[in-house]
Amino acid sequence: MIFRWLVHESFTKSERLIAMINDLGMVTKQQLLTITGWEKRHLEWAIESIRKRAARPEEKELWLKAYYFPHKTTTVYSLGRLGAEYALAMQQEARRLKDPPRAQLSHYIGINDILVRLLEAGISRERLQWGSTVESTDSLIRLWEWNHKQVDRKQMIRPDALLKIDEKFKFWIEFDNNTEGPKKLERKYHDYIKTLSPISEKSPIIWVTNEEKRRTYLEENWDLLCKNFYKNQTDLPKMYFFTLKNETNFILNELGKLTLESTYDW
Repeated sequence: MIFRWLVHESFTKSERLIAMINDLGMVTKQQLLTITGWEKRHLEWAIESIRKRAARPEEKELWLKAYYFPHKTTTVYSLGRLGAEYALAMQQEARRLKDPPRAQLSHYIGINDILVRLLEAGISRERLQWGSTVESTDSLIRLWEWNHKQVDRKQMIRPDALLKIDEKFKFWIEFDNNTEGPKKLERKYHDYIKTLSPISEKSPIIWVTNEEKRRTYLEENWDLLCKNFYKNQTDLPKMYFFTLKNETNFILNELGKLTLESTYDW
């Protein structure tokens, strides 16, 4: 979870930043300022410290890559190969390195903006837990194992993020950038049902997209799939569909309903 790095006493500030960028995939400077709560000069110092790890000037991009988005006004960062290797060593993990595709830059920024909006709405970092796609999938695998079920990681849904608040609420997060066609969406909906229903996982899925037309399209396709394939199934996941910023209002409203008998226990 992203915020554990902010208070990790075993690592320097630049090492904490390496770990956070690794979890966030691709992230703007402004997003980093909001997520970390650091002053601009402290963030810029940590960024420069990462680049100074390069043995030669031409290796700086192997530690930290910089892009500009949109219209070359916003700086976006992702780890290079050496930075990613260092992050995995910090986490004591051994898995295949996968460079975030530049074509998915908007997707990563959209996902991270969901977290940023929650912080800007006043929810403190102490109350929030935010997991990457890898951590979300790991969480689902643990749920399957706790339920004593065989799991095939390749067949599981891979949520964009996992949000937990106050040890009471949990949400699976999907950011839709209006790039996926009906077949891929249908497969993703099926995968959510096949992953969550067998283990009675009731935490809702929040879909966030850019336009109202797309939001309606996503919701209508979900309703149609449920009607055509799962008409008699009563344990389907709860999916909610929002345009940008409206998901924040929904989450804040759910927090306002906090009771000891919360619907979204975990």
